[in-house]
Amino acid sequence: MRMNHMSLNRKWILFSLVLVSPAILAAENLNFNYTRPGVLSLEPGLGLQAKACHSKADPMDIYVRFDKNVNMKDVSEVRLQISGSAYAKSYTVFSPSVKGRASSDPDFLVPWGAHAKGAVKVKETGGVYIPAVPAHNEQPFCFSNAGPKYYSIIYPPPYSFSGLIPIFKDGPYYVDPLGYLDGSDFSKRCQFALDMLSETDRNSLDYYWPYGTDLFENRLIKYGDIQRRTGSSFIQNGIKSSGKSFLFVEDQHHIFWSYRAPAEPARTEIQTASKDYNMDENCSTSSCSFTFPTGKGNHENIIQNGGTFLVQLNNRNITSLVFNVFTKTGGQTWEWKLQDNNHRNDLYGLYFYGGIRAVSESYPKPDDPYNIAGFYADKKNPGFYSGTLVTQSALNTTYTNFNKVTPLSLPAVGEGDMNLVNTDSLTFTFGVDNYGSPTLRILGQPLKFAPLTVNGKEVASAMQIRNACY
Repeated sequence: MRMNHMSLNRKWILFSLVLVSPAILAAENLNFNYTRPGVLSLEPGLGLQAKACHSKADPMDIYVRFDKNVNMKDVSEVRLQISGSAYAKSYTVFSPSVKGRASSDPDFLVPWGAHAKGAVKVKETGGVYIPAVPAHNEQPFCFSNAGPKYYSIIYPPPYSFSGLIPIFKDGPYYVDPLGYLDGSDFSKRCQFALDMLSETDRNSLDYYWPYGTDLFENRLIKYGDIQRRTGSSFIQNGIKSSGKSFLFVEDQHHIFWSYRAPAEPARTEIQTASKDYNMDENCSTSSCSFTFPTGKGNHENIIQNGGTFLVQLNNRNITSLVFNVFTKTGGQTWEWKLQDNNHRNDLYGLYFYGGIRAVSESYPKPDDPYNIAGFYADKKNPGFYSGTLVTQSALNTTYTNFNKVTPLSLPAVGEGDMNLVNTDSLTFTFGVDNYGSPTLRILGQPLKFAPLTVNGKEVASAMQIRNACY
């Protein structure tokens, strides 16, 4: 296990800024009443803090993104767990219905909560278990004595019995010079008997009357040859004892079958299918957990078109944030948590893993603002962290020189550490390396800062505004 510590020892109170900056005093005499607009009526340090960066009362966005064609085959679960609490802000819309001190007014309280939403399409490939299938009968037919339509006098079909014509449920059907029988005849004459059959009788060899092997399609073999083909003498014995009446469905309710499907053993087949996953979940408890769908195939789970999930937090009063990537034999964990009450804007970063690592470090992403600006000192070695989550040693002189003109969020003291008020949003991006395996890059979106002006006069430099966050 590796643990990163962040310790930003800068002071929140900027009263000294007022003392050393004549520009502030020259702009307008500061006062501490609430009657004059356009001036820093609050205590200077807190006034600058409110204008400098995010308050913990502000909402925060956390993104979980998947690049196109990422294969998450070794990942069994991706989970985000966040704990936090309500946070008091210093202003709200006036409501006369609530009376009492501001410190106890619930209108000033930003409740804790989170909402996760997003969608992804996954091409899943996996082994599907197909259970064993016993031998069974197919292609039912019957004989009827309901009139001359159901037997042939002029041209008796060969391999039938005394001119009786089999009435098949499904085609191809028997045709002779006097007429044609189809599925409607089966429904009219035979269906009632088929509906009465038990599962055992449906698949019994006793009712199997096979097709012949001659050149005539769909011709039944002679009833005297059935036993030699099937091993059952049931039909032959029935005809010998009862004659034609044994065959008539109206008399005996017999349904026969012209094909017997062989038994199939149990097996596993590899199947591929695309599946859409959608997520829309709310959480209002102090601890929220969201599991992001990555597919259920046990061979491959390819994120076809990429996908993005957005977790929106009501406020930034986070006490812990844990991002897990699990496999069947282990997992990886990125954790951020408060270490002490002296640095309540700082979450200390931890990374640890056990068993097989499902994702590896990534090179900076093309849309990473620090990558676009050329701020990273080393692009040849991949890593997990970007933006406000990297330390000063990961940034080059281009970053240093840029800050002299336009100050940016300060780097993390320890790798992966996060400041809740100078990080605009957090993005977890799953990508693909050169070997097709998934990677992960975590971006803390930085802020940039401008001077503070009062009545058109600069009263605090951009650097002083930036430093007010710390």
